[in-house]
Parts: sequence; structure tokens; C-alpha cells
Amino acid sequence: ISIAEPSKKQRDFISNKFKPENTYSDYKELDENEKYDTVVAFQVFEHIREPLEFANKICRNLKEGGLLILEMPSAEDPLLTLYDIEEFKRFYFQKQHIFIHSVNSLRFLKENSDFGGINFIRYQRYSLDNHLSWLLNRKRSDYKEQFSFLSKSAREAYNDSLVKKGISDTIVAIFEK
Repeated sequence: ISIAEPSKKQRDFISNKFKPENTYSDYKELDENEKYDTVVAFQVFEHIREPLEFANKICRNLKEGGLLILEMPSAEDPLLTLYDIEEFKRFYFQKQHIFIHSVNSLRFLKENSDFGGINFIRYQRYSLDNHLSWLLNRKRSDYKEQFSFLSKSAREAYNDSLVKKGISDTIVAIFEK
């Protein structure tokens, strides 16, 4: 295991917890000779200034058949695409999120990178009660009690229907070398 983490505090925490062979403050420092089966980045890719450079650098560090697994917020979030809530847009699009990706932008990245394949998993993290709260209150709020009457099965059915419709707040992209 090797890690790349810009925050020294987080790097130290991860190093103490997982005992990686190597630690880096930036993915650009990865040694070209280090080869990995899998590289995973959760909630990182939207912060990368040069996504194509990142993808190709990681690809060079993967073994043949290796995977780059990226989990990130989706530009196809239902609060953006289905409900078009202006207040949510102001909350969602933050300066530290340089890019918010879609399936199409990730396909474009794959076509212009050294990767051979790509697969997607859509995931809806936030449920019906969160969406109702945004629709009613037009702001981020504590909605747990307000919508406590909603059953777990209602929440799951709502999330499943969004994913089947092809929209979700989270995308997992699996790039294959």
C-alpha cells in the first residue's frame, strides 16, 4: 500500500493506521516504477485540477489489467437535474470542487486517456427525506425528524428509481488499464 495525501495531519493518521510502504504528499510524486493492481480515490477526483494528467499518471503506475476506482459527486445529482433547485446549486458548486463530473465527462476522459475500459456504478447517497427538505426549505437542514414517518423501504425505493432513471448524486467510475 502507498498513499498520496496532501494534508500532513491526514498522511500521518493514515500512516499510523495502515502502515503503507510509501507516503506521498501528491500523486505526481509516485515513482514510475511502482506498479499497483488497484488505485482507489474516494471524494478526491473533483478536486483534481488536471484530470487527464491524473488519469494518465495513475494508468502508468498500474499493472496491466489494473483498476482505477474513483468515487465522486455527480453532475447528474437529482437536486440539480430533476428538481433544478437554485439554492442547492449555490450550496453544491464550491470553489474547492474544481470539476463536478458526469458519466459523459468521464467517458470523454477515458477516450482521451491511456485507459482501455470504463464501467460505472451510480449510487444515490441522499434519500427522499433529504430531497423533500431541499424542496420545502430551500436549504440544507436537519430533516431527520421532519420526515421520520418515511419508511426505510420508501427511501430505498426512491433511491432505486433515481438510479434506474440514470441520475444519482454519486458516481463510481472504474477505469481499466
